[in-house]
Order: sequence, then structure tokens, then C-alpha cells
Amino acid sequence: MTLLLDFRIPGEPVPAPRPRASGRIGKVKGKLAAITRIHMPKAYEAELEAVNKRAHAAGWHHARPYVGPVRVEVTAVHACPQSDERKRTPRPWRWWCGATNDVDNIAKTYLDALQPDGDRDGVIANDGQVVELVARKLIAAQGEPARVEVRVYALPAEPPEALSLAPIFNHQESA
Repeated sequence: MTLLLDFRIPGEPVPAPRPRASGRIGKVKGKLAAITRIHMPKAYEAELEAVNKRAHAAGWHHARPYVGPVRVEVTAVHACPQSDERKRTPRPWRWWCGATNDVDNIAKTYLDALQPDGDRDGVIANDGQVVELVARKLIAAQGEPARVEVRVYALPAEPPEALSLAPIFNHQESA
């Protein structure tokens, strides 16, 4: 496993939103028709651009995206809420188990930012290359800033023998 990229994005983690639709009535080829436009929120698009720039600033200077199996680790660190702060014994790090910001949606944002799209250069060619994904959601210790940490590792083309699923599938039931 070779580390390809390791970088941090300051600020609160941004989950991937649902696509938005807007519509209007207009003329298409001389006839009235409903025109629908599907788009992502501008704040999300801005986050993708910022993350991509941060990845390139962290050392990704290749002309083309990496092609091959990768492992991606995304650690989303939320700031400690003011209501949780203590004066005598500051709060330590802990897991974030809140109902908002699902960890899979947070990971999706940063996986999307690593792919090429339009004018944006990519680190990986497609998120379909991700064969291992580790996503964590934490609350920072009191006084620590919010951030997202992303690590991308290149994996060998063939999985190690230890990962073989043959023993599971070749299991014979006892009679």
C-alpha cells in the first residue's frame, strides 16, 4: 500500500446533498413544454472545487488521474458544540452519533472532489476504483478546529492471499 496523497480541509465537513430540480414552462420547437433543470447546490459545487484545489496544493501534480485500485480514508471532524463545553475538565475526542450528516454522504463529497469533472483535474479517474473505504465521523476535543482529513493509497492490482473468500464460499454443511 503506497500513500498517494494526504491532506486536510479546514472547516465543518460537508455532506453530499440530493440533486435539486427547478422547472418552468417554455417553448420547445414552437410548442409549450415543461422544462426541468437538475443541478447540485452552488455551495456543494464550491466545496468540491475547494477540496480539489487543496488536494493539488498538497502535492498532486500529475498530468493524469491515478488509475488502479485505491483505498480512501475520510475522517470528518466536527467542532465541539458550545453546549458541550466544560470549564474544569474539557471534553475529549469522541464519536459523532448525531442524526444529521450521514458518514456515507460526507465521504461521497470528498470522493466526488477527487474525480475529474469539467475544468477540475482529478486525483483518481473514477470513484469506482475505490476498493477500500474507511469513513469516520468524530467530534473534536474542546478547542480543536473542525476539519476533514483525506488519505488516498494505491493498492496492488491483486488482493493479498489473506483476503481470499474461498474458505467462506467452499464451506460444506455438516450432515
